Amino acid sequence: MAATSTTPAETRSPKLTVQAVLGRFGIALALVLLMLVLSILSPEFFLSNENLTNVARQTSVNALLALGEFLVILTAGIDLSVGAVMALAMIMMAL
Repeated sequence: MAATSTTPAETRSPKLTVQAVLGRFGIALALVLLMLVLSILSPEFFLSNENLTNVARQTSVNALLALGEFLVILTAGIDLSVGAVMALAMIMMAL
């Protein structure tokens, strides 16, 4: 049997460059930067208890739907009817 040899280039870890970090985490970094800027510009409104409660209340429905869809996709069942069911539920609630 022939022994396989690895070259040092194959065992090196990938370089951590600014472009790689921005490519992978750019959106998250932009969100954190936006939060910092808004916190500095309007500290009495942006990080207030009322504002954070309002944001949590507005995103809770979408978060629950996303969690349900995530579990369906995780079990290898692709069911994209969640949007239609949500639209029907919203129409029924409006009536």
